[in-house]
Amino acid sequence: MQHILIVEDEWIIYDSLAQFFISKGYSVSKYTKSYESAMVAAREQRPDIALLDIELEGALNGIQVGKALKEMYQTPLLYLSNIQDQTTRKLALSTQPNGYFFKSKNASNEELLTNVQLAIQQASQQVVKKVKYIQAHQDFIKKTRKDQDTNDIPQVKLKLSEIYYFKTNSTNNSYISLVLDHDDYVKRISLKELYLSNQLPINFIITNRTHIVNLFMVLEFNASRLKMFDGEIIKISRQNRKRVKDRFDSLFL
Repeated sequence: MQHILIVEDEWIIYDSLAQFFISKGYSVSKYTKSYESAMVAAREQRPDIALLDIELEGALNGIQVGKALKEMYQTPLLYLSNIQDQTTRKLALSTQPNGYFFKSKNASNEELLTNVQLAIQQASQQVVKKVKYIQAHQDFIKKTRKDQDTNDIPQVKLKLSEIYYFKTNSTNNSYISLVLDHDDYVKRISLKELYLSNQLPINFIITNRTHIVNLFMVLEFNASRLKMFDGEIIKISRQNRKRVKDRFDSLFL
């Protein structure tokens, strides 16, 4: 069953769309009305397509949701909004959506359905963007405590898009810890070496001497700290504040 992520801050519109697509055999995300809840839903359910309003609850809007979904999951997008100014449309089109519908022009549900079907079909036929991985050891600390030769500990491939942040390992700064939703991973490389390797996507940035963060996994942002999706508060050092803000703005504005 194909899954649709509907990101809409007006319950009546969400409910109408959800009931329609459910009647057509799709599964639909629960009521999702902000960037934060949209990214949580996308990570948990990996939608086949996203229907995005632009004006959402919170500081980040639907275009920023679309940009993150494209970069992380290559999700097809359809915008459904009342905003018609040229600047907003240009920003929305920069995320390469499969359609942009104006609510005020009363696009029919059947028209939306046709475009959803076409977008999913087109996505399945396109060459998938290469997913970037990083190799790391799983349960490394537990295994080394059992006197196992470190050369015998297998490495696993982790999707960079799923990593919240890298941090200097608390027991050995020649290693970094990789923080995801589950399990513990480490990699034998210093944080500085990783950052200077230029192998990380643009959404990763160093915030202080112990952390590199994935900006798509940021829940709240201000000049001096970041709150991540896992609840971790990460400080931004004074010398990195402008760089972090500029990168954040380039990704989300």
